[in-house]
Amino acid sequence: MLITGVELAALRVPIGAEQLISTRRITSRETCLVRIHTDEGIVGIGDSQRPESAEAICSYIRDIYVPLLLGRDPFDRERIFHEAYTTARYRGRVKGVAIEALSAVEIALWDVIGKALRVPIYKLLGGKYRDRLRAYATAVMLGPSQEERLRQFGRFLDAGFTAVKVKAGRNVEEDAEFLRRLREAYGYGVDILVDLNCALTFKAALRFGRAAEKYEVYWIEEPLPPEHLGDYAKLRRALSVMVAAGESEYTVYGFRDWLARGAIDVAQPDVGRAGGIWQVRAIAEMAEAYGIWFAPHTGHGSAIGYAATLHVAAATRNFLIFELEQIENPLREGLLANRVDLQEGGHIAVPEGPGLGIELDEKFVERATIARFK
Repeated sequence: MLITGVELAALRVPIGAEQLISTRRITSRETCLVRIHTDEGIVGIGDSQRPESAEAICSYIRDIYVPLLLGRDPFDRERIFHEAYTTARYRGRVKGVAIEALSAVEIALWDVIGKALRVPIYKLLGGKYRDRLRAYATAVMLGPSQEERLRQFGRFLDAGFTAVKVKAGRNVEEDAEFLRRLREAYGYGVDILVDLNCALTFKAALRFGRAAEKYEVYWIEEPLPPEHLGDYAKLRRALSVMVAAGESEYTVYGFRDWLARGAIDVAQPDVGRAGGIWQVRAIAEMAEAYGIWFAPHTGHGSAIGYAATLHVAAATRNFLIFELEQIENPLREGLLANRVDLQEGGHIAVPEGPGLGIELDEKFVERATIARFK
């Protein structure tokens, strides 16, 4: 089997209401859709995890990676990855656009291989440890009043979730008060996860962490900027609540430093950002060697990234919990003809078809396409 072509399309879909987190405002969803064509008629799909600048990802793939792909056997996936990674390294450290673009290509190669062998990707990863994954709802956003945020939290519980993430990071005292009100309203039978989106200083994070301990928060996520590894390690040592991070990191090499420094309790690589399926699996296995949980990041991602992440999570022993976005995301809600969603008891099933096990809604893709790249 040989790769005969790579089709690239930048997709963008506006969202109905602006979404607010501690560090930015979100008004649309974007992705670069990759289709790898082969001489046997098999087409693999992939995409990156970048909520904006999808055209930059598509351009990078066309200019840097497509010449490495054409005429190659997709089963040489690992060798292709390393050649592409090395090529990107010569253009600067492999972070950001370079590795996000490579993630999309790598996912598409796995999809080709799974379809060619007629097995789901989780089989290629060694088989499932679990058929269903416990999921948490992302997220109770910033912006509305505390009363409305309390009601939103309750709606997620009504939908069947047993764990819910809330956004925080703009005011430590108000955030702590919100935790108190959540426990007062819903008790301690539900898990509360708090995402701070890198907004705090060390002292503020420590202060908030004390409140998180008091109200038995499941984890605090990205309390500090990712550059402050030393402070992460100090914070983790000072708190009993778990510290989670990793969506802002790239590749197994970056996570090696987080783990060696003892900076986190939960590793959160993103399959569309950290190099694809193989890199995220390697990160999870390295985390297991350090006794660290694996809880992959999926927020703002498309349905393609969700499917790829489900396969990795199902086949990984130290998996903890799965992020299932509940705020508006047309690229998750409308991109597929066979949407994957929450099941009874707050769990999500793993796709069983060959490759990623998903089928695109081509009419949706056509409406969402803002540019094609040749």
